[in-house]
Amino acid sequence: MVSAFGDQTFLLFALMAFVFPLSMGMVVAAAPVFGAEMGLGEGYIGLVLGGNSLIVAALAIPAATRMEAMGPFRLLGGAAALVSAALFSYALIPDVASALLVGTVVFSFGEIVFSSAVPAAVAGLAPAGRRGAYQGGWALVASFSMGSALALSGWLKGGVGWQGAWLAYATVALAAAVALAASARGGFLRQ
Repeated sequence: MVSAFGDQTFLLFALMAFVFPLSMGMVVAAAPVFGAEMGLGEGYIGLVLGGNSLIVAALAIPAATRMEAMGPFRLLGGAAALVSAALFSYALIPDVASALLVGTVVFSFGEIVFSSAVPAAVAGLAPAGRRGAYQGGWALVASFSMGSALALSGWLKGGVGWQGAWLAYATVALAAAVALAASARGGFLRQ
C-alpha cells in the first residue's frame, strides 16, 4: 500500500481527488452540525440526508453503466464541479433549510459520479499486479480526508464562521474540478 505513494501520478491524482471523500465528510458530518446550529430540527436534517441516500441508490448503477464506456477520468472534473456547487449552495442560499436541501441534492449527483469513477480511476493508475496496493493507498487518503472533515470544519468555522468555511471548501473543490478536467483532457492521468 505504501508503495503507491511513490508514484507521482497517483500522488497528483490523490491531491486532486481528496475533495471527494472530504466533501462526503462535509455532507454527512459537518452539514448536520451546521443545520442544527442554524436551528433546523433533527427530523428535517435526517430527511435531507435520507434523500441523498435515495438519490444515490436509485441512480448509481444506471449512471455507472453509462460512464463505463467513457472511462473513469472523463467525468471527475464535472463531479468536482457539482461538489463545489453544493458547497457554494450551503454558503450562499440565505434560508438554511433550502440551502441544506439544495446543496445536498446537488451533492448527490456529484456523488453518483465520483463514487463509481474514483475506484476505477485508481485501478487505472495502478501498474499490472498492483491494484490492491493502489486501492489501499487510496483508502488511506479517503479515510483521512473524510475523517478530518468535522475537525477541520470546527476549526475553520471558529475562525471565519460557517459561511466562510463553506466558501473555502467550495473554492478548493472548484480548483480540483478545473485540475481534474485539465488532467483528463490533457492526458496526464492515464485513461
